[in-house]
Amino acid sequence: MIAINKQVLASRESGDSDAYNRAGGLDFTYRPTDSLDIRGLWARTFEADVSGQNNALYLGSSWRNKDFRLEGSYTDIDENFNPEVGFIRRKGVRRINAQMRYSPRLGKFGIRQIYTGPAFDFILNQDNQLETREITLTNYFRFENGSYIGILPKQTKERLDEDFEIRPGIIIPQGEYSFNEMMIRGSTDDTKALAGRVSVNFGNFYNGKRWGFTVNAGFKPNGRFGIEPLFQFNRVTLPRDTFNASIFGARMGYSFSTTLFAKVFAQWSSDNNVISTNFLLNYIYRPGSDFFLVFNQIYDTNGAKTDLLDSTVVAKMTYWWNP
Repeated sequence: MIAINKQVLASRESGDSDAYNRAGGLDFTYRPTDSLDIRGLWARTFEADVSGQNNALYLGSSWRNKDFRLEGSYTDIDENFNPEVGFIRRKGVRRINAQMRYSPRLGKFGIRQIYTGPAFDFILNQDNQLETREITLTNYFRFENGSYIGILPKQTKERLDEDFEIRPGIIIPQGEYSFNEMMIRGSTDDTKALAGRVSVNFGNFYNGKRWGFTVNAGFKPNGRFGIEPLFQFNRVTLPRDTFNASIFGARMGYSFSTTLFAKVFAQWSSDNNVISTNFLLNYIYRPGSDFFLVFNQIYDTNGAKTDLLDSTVVAKMTYWWNP
């Protein structure tokens, strides 16, 4: 269960203190067997002068055995669902996701295990009209030395009911688009004290093309501390315009004990010149039951100085009930 209240304090100029954004919800996980789990979530937001169409619903399940894994989920987000203390990519949509994995242990040619299978992602509007369809074929090869390589071709179909301003002054016209992309990922053994990961992507993008790469590393000098810097770059070429998008980030974690953990994440995006920071404290007060304390801040770097845009503190408690 979670409940959040974001209240705007009265200003000296306007005296308006009626603006607020509140959210509440319940989530659960049910595991009737070792191979099957069922997950669910319901949430609602509350704002002044907004009523109706403000719910979010999620239901998912996964089943696995030694070689196979099946997973599916359904998400329904109303048009007026607006969790300001959080982030959702799209509102007013229904999403259906399904994944299948076959992961046999090969034990030949230096390959320890193969992970392969399709993933389907369908996004519909509230009238059940298809807006986005993505089909990805996942192929990962885990080697005996702990490293892996992944090859992920993806086919996307997108329908735009209106012009999409992807950047200020850069418009993708309304219409239906179908395009293909390829992503290749690789990593060294992530159980080592020093590990590296890289991915490259290239292909079509709406009526243009896109290519990019992501590089990140992991440094874990001991069992308590770890840090992971990250850099991501994408270049988009459209018929009339070209632009770049970059992200710099890093995450750091520290284990005080087997039941108390702290994590810090910071990220800067060239897309909006915003720095986002996140601090999370996780305390396991009993097996399967957690207390989380989260502190978020967002800074604007567009001006001559860095300005604080938003601060949020959230606490959440989970309880594992095993009758």
